[in-house]
Amino acid sequence: MNSTFRWQLLATMVIAIIQIITLVLLGRILGFKDLGSFAILQVTFRFALAAFEPGMFFSIVQQHESSPKLIQKLTTTQFKLTILSILILGSIFLYSQELNAWHLAVIACLILLTISVGSKYNNLLILFEKQKEISIIQIFSYSIELVFILITIFKYNPLYIFSIGILIRQFVYYLLCHLVHLKFTKMEMVIAETKYKTNHITPSLQNMASQILSFIQGQYDTLLIFLLFGLPILGPYNLASEFSFLIFSKINPVFSKAIFPSLSKAKKHLVQVDEIILSSLVSYLYFIIPIYFFIWVHAEYILNLAYQSKGKDILVFVRYFLIIALIKAINNILTTYLLSIGASRWVLYWNVTLLGLNYLLCAIFFYSSIDIITFFKFSIFYALIFTLIGITYLLRKIEWTKASLLDTLYQIVSFLLIINLIIYINSLVFSDFIINSIMVVASFFIVLFLTNRNKFTQLINFKISE
Repeated sequence: MNSTFRWQLLATMVIAIIQIITLVLLGRILGFKDLGSFAILQVTFRFALAAFEPGMFFSIVQQHESSPKLIQKLTTTQFKLTILSILILGSIFLYSQELNAWHLAVIACLILLTISVGSKYNNLLILFEKQKEISIIQIFSYSIELVFILITIFKYNPLYIFSIGILIRQFVYYLLCHLVHLKFTKMEMVIAETKYKTNHITPSLQNMASQILSFIQGQYDTLLIFLLFGLPILGPYNLASEFSFLIFSKINPVFSKAIFPSLSKAKKHLVQVDEIILSSLVSYLYFIIPIYFFIWVHAEYILNLAYQSKGKDILVFVRYFLIIALIKAINNILTTYLLSIGASRWVLYWNVTLLGLNYLLCAIFFYSSIDIITFFKFSIFYALIFTLIGITYLLRKIEWTKASLLDTLYQIVSFLLIINLIIYINSLVFSDFIINSIMVVASFFIVLFLTNRNKFTQLINFKISE
């Protein structure tokens, strides 16, 4: 697991740099209306990832088994679902008054098809723990996208160039996954059990349904902003969201992909599962909360540097979004834990409940004409409440002793209070952003060493848990 973490972390750092460059170009070149149209395309992209990555191939990683016959059955089922999704998606793009653009419709459908067809190869590599290969492929595919954008962005319509860039990235990624699979994993196939429906079809469909419902309920704010204010307001709203959720989108997969296979293997050994969850959760909180707080404190400087005049327009949005992104990041990790220990049905029911509540609130907000700042405040409260419920459920599933839990909680709270106070004081004392950043990083390791030497050693060795 720790080797997996190292490679995932390396890929994440490189990809984060590439995505920051792309996001800066996106914010500077596109107008707010085009940013709104691109936001809708991104919703399509996220839907494809939610539905078909891992999609029907969720079970092969969870059950840690595979066979050519099983893969064929799962592929056939996923293809049928893909055709249905493309028909629905194409209709939405073509018949919407503001989205009546067949170019975007074609690109969106191709992105969906690419992810659906290619996801099995990615998941086969995850099954056989080819994380080094996956990381290299990720770096290469994102690099190809960036090169394509830089070469063509000033020659053609920027909206279509950024959209096609996503398609190229995903196509290259899955193509290379396929080639690596043919070379390294074909002869390593594990014979799967014969109960395809019970062991694979049903849990994969449950997970897919859960992922889709989670996606739908997670996009209700985009729908609301689009309905209330249209593309010109959705544009800056989405730009602020992309900026704020960049850390979430990069760091969370590192932990999820590294932890999920290990937990799935160890799920029959409850003590081992408990240890992995507790240690990795602590590592995650130590890492993610200071990062978000640092960005929140320095948001104005970073936005002005990245987007110039547009930075002022989205500053308020970004600060609210950073709080929401942090809460959702923690909730996402909790979901990963629950899925890995076989609680996919509970996660499905949970997402159905959230879906209903979100869209009930969406209707209330729409007809009450609520202002966007109040909407942000309510979203923070709402996300926090349901994350606490998820934590409570996880604590009931995992047998931690009260003493161990209190000791861990004390370590987390004391560390975070000290390091976040240092971050804030540094922002007042040091005006230079670079010096401030260096001081914060140095303080992070010093405080971690003084408060939790075991976790300090793990971090130095690029480990999630021991």
